[in-house]
Amino acid sequence: MRIKDKKRKLTNKDKETIKKELNSCFGDVVYLECDGYIVAAITLKISEMKLGVNVYVDNYFKGKWLDVEKKYEEGKRFYPLHKKRIISKKDAKVLGLKESDCVIEYRKPWFSTSTAFINHICRHNESVRLINRHQAKRLIENKKDNGNAN
Repeated sequence: MRIKDKKRKLTNKDKETIKKELNSCFGDVVYLECDGYIVAAITLKISEMKLGVNVYVDNYFKGKWLDVEKKYEEGKRFYPLHKKRIISKKDAKVLGLKESDCVIEYRKPWFSTSTAFINHICRHNESVRLINRHQAKRLIENKKDNGNAN
């Protein structure tokens, strides 16, 4: 469990700064401290003609965090949950299936928009603050020195 400092929320000015950086294909990395985790977000290419906001936690991305069934804390806090219907309502009714049997849940390692990223981070973390590159580097080094790295 992470040590939580006093609750901090992003101001409207912080949110606008994050959007400005992430909405530009030439933007820089945005760093946030979220309940003791250091989050880096950057706009990168996610398919042939599409950009997305990619998220790294404490300088890492681990595929296991996307596993919905194991419910990793990093997955819940920093990666969006998506649902997809695999059986139509009509077919489910004929087969006598429950709604939960007709839908799959999965996580993606990116957000489609900067607004979706900001909303998710604010909704799933109690304390969120915008930090700069030097603060992020120092906080990550302190974690490694204290043996708290992932």
